[in-house]
Amino acid sequence: MLAVWLLLTENDSNYVGEIIGKLSKKYNSPEFLPHLTIYGVVKADLSEIRDVVTNSVTSLTPFTINATGISYEKYIWKSLFIDVELNYDLEVINKRLASSFIKYGSFEFEPHISLLYKNMNESEKKRLISNLEIKGVFEIDKIAIIKFSENVRNWKIIDQLSL
Repeated sequence: MLAVWLLLTENDSNYVGEIIGKLSKKYNSPEFLPHLTIYGVVKADLSEIRDVVTNSVTSLTPFTINATGISYEKYIWKSLFIDVELNYDLEVINKRLASSFIKYGSFEFEPHISLLYKNMNESEKKRLISNLEIKGVFEIDKIAIIKFSENVRNWKIIDQLSL
């Protein structure tokens, strides 16, 4: 199974990665690369995915995204995350990917940057949010194809392109 991520610039990746690392250690949860999933799991041939991903970012350059706060859900893949405002660039990339990948299944795009993957109770998540501060703007400069599995430690970048 493969997924498509947008990756943050080195500085922003280090910034978010530090938060992820601290939370992972504190809550004994897996550490992972900071990312924004632009399209979820796709069961397609890698060469097709590469072509679609390349075409999805044609004419795009690095761009910024705005954080609107920190949230949580019950779903483990959204245990704790930075909410990201949908902007033109995110919408264009997602629509281009969706138009090609819809035949493999739909993906509900909710832009966010995960900070923690851990089953926790709601009161603990609320406490965590009240103690976290994040900056408001992040820059995206790459798109990547990820080998995805249920085990976060097995995630691997297969290919990436600079914007």
